[in-house]
Amino acid sequence: MSAWSGAGGIDAAMEPDDAGAPPVGCGEAVIHERLADLPRHPDDATVYPRPVALARVHQDEATGAVHHVIRYPAGLGALAHTHRSAHTIPVLERRLVANGEVIGRGGYAHFPAGRVMRHTTTTEEPCLFVTMFDGPVTTELAE
Repeated sequence: MSAWSGAGGIDAAMEPDDAGAPPVGCGEAVIHERLADLPRHPDDATVYPRPVALARVHQDEATGAVHHVIRYPAGLGALAHTHRSAHTIPVLERRLVANGEVIGRGGYAHFPAGRVMRHTTTTEEPCLFVTMFDGPVTTELAE
């Protein structure tokens, strides 16, 4: 039952039926209950000094937008780089250093397309976060 049911909130038409069908009026959605539990595979992108573990959770074939869940081990981070698409990072666990600013669980960083960025963990703990690109992922090391 929704916490928003009742006057001015979501009514019964928005609740799933007994068979688990989506609420009336709702369309297709990508839903993952626990991002931290998704199986991840190694990725050896050129911006990392060693492979990192990631899981693709969404890809839009029409726009090239893609979302990944990434776990950085303690002390690891990306080299300074750029992307041709905007890049947004919500932090799920621990702390991430984004362009020198420490952001914790529930924190958010957004990098406009073409801007130099660097994101790392703190030296003492790993970090789990989501990367959301609004278009195709192209990565170039910054000079």
